Amino acid sequence: MPKLCIPRLGADLVLASDWSFRLFNEYRNTTLQQAIGLTNPFGGLIHDFWGATPAERFAALEKSQWREADGSLSTVKERKERNFNGELQHPVTIPAGALLTVDRIFIRKGAADYDSVTFWLKASKVPVAINGRQVKKSVRFWAKLDDVNAIEFEEPTKA
Repeated sequence: MPKLCIPRLGADLVLASDWSFRLFNEYRNTTLQQAIGLTNPFGGLIHDFWGATPAERFAALEKSQWREADGSLSTVKERKERNFNGELQHPVTIPAGALLTVDRIFIRKGAADYDSVTFWLKASKVPVAINGRQVKKSVRFWAKLDDVNAIEFEEPTKA
C-alpha cells in the first residue's frame, strides 16, 4: 500500500527514474525554459502578448516549439480566446539521477488548479541533460501537483 510522503521544504530528492511532466509557459519557469532551449512562444510578436490580437498570438504559437506530447496544440481551447498563455504546456523529461530540492509547496482548498510544487534542479551539483542540452547551472521551476505525484525518488546518500 502506498504511503503518503510530503517532503519538507529544502528536502533533496534524487530521481530514481526519468520524470516526465508538463512545463507551463509561465514566468516562474523561464530559467528552465531557457536552460533547455525552449524559447518563449510569443517572443516574436511585434506587440507584447497583451497588445497582440488572438490571431497574432495563435500564429506565433504555431511557429513555436510549444506542443503537447503528441505534437498537437490541444492546450489552446479556442483561437478566439483572449488569454491562452497560461494554458500552454510542453512535455519535459528530467532524467534519473537528477537532484531536485523542494523549494515551495502550494496547496489551497478551493484552488486545485494552482496546486503545485516548486523545485530547484541542482544541475551545478549533479550535471543533467534535458532535450539534448546540458543544463549547466541550477534552475528553479514549478510543476503541477498531479505531475509531481508521479516522481519516483531516493534520498541522496550522505557523504
